[in-house]
Amino acid sequence: MMKSNVIEADEIFRDRQRHTAIGYLPDNEKQMYDFFINSNIEFNQEKPPFQKVAEYYEVTLENAKEKILEIEGKIEEIIMKLTVSEH
Repeated sequence: MMKSNVIEADEIFRDRQRHTAIGYLPDNEKQMYDFFINSNIEFNQEKPPFQKVAEYYEVTLENAKEKILEIEGKIEEIIMKLTVSEH
């Protein structure tokens, strides 16, 4: 039972780091990523999240995927920088 609490605490800490890191993104990337996350939450069989992003931002499906992966990479870099600066 104790291990489960540690995992939950780690997940909460990681989620907070991610939320903080997203705040450092440029507004246009933050908006696109929020749209993508909300598309994942509202996912239905008609349109997958990447397709929704592609249509909304009027880009190709491949460009939408590349941009979201690029944004996720930036989020990870920011988390690493924040983690290093905390220690």
